[in-house]
Amino acid sequence: MSDENRGIMTIRYVNGTEQKFEYARFKDDSSILSAASRIQDMLKANQILFELEDRFLIIPLHNVLSIEVSPPPVKFPQNTVKDVRLIA
Repeated sequence: MSDENRGIMTIRYVNGTEQKFEYARFKDDSSILSAASRIQDMLKANQILFELEDRFLIIPLHNVLSIEVSPPPVKFPQNTVKDVRLIA
């Protein structure tokens, strides 16, 4: 997988630990819109589901402090505050 097709998701947990996951990024607009829909579904379900090489991982969102996605997606959910600068 080339660098432009990879994304990194960093999950920080309420206990202070973090995990990083590499995933295949979406290539076309229909996939991007589908991704936004899947993110909304994940938040409604209160869990993140990952298919890993050797196992299936379920992370309950009540254990999650924050989630960071890099590089950022091309399209964002409708309720996203845009043009924000982190200052602290």
